[in-house]
Amino acid sequence: MMKGVCPKCGNKDLEEMTEEELAELESCVGDALMNIWENEKKEKEVE
Repeated sequence: MMKGVCPKCGNKDLEEMTEEELAELESCVGDALMNIWENEKKEKEVE
């Protein structure tokens, strides 16, 4: 069973999450991925 782990959303079974919570989780994951991508981009520019 998959768990959604996020500082905002907490740790819940995805099957038990509401549509709203899933959307929130997706946006949190998207933000995290964007941050990682931005950091990698900056590191490449520094080299």
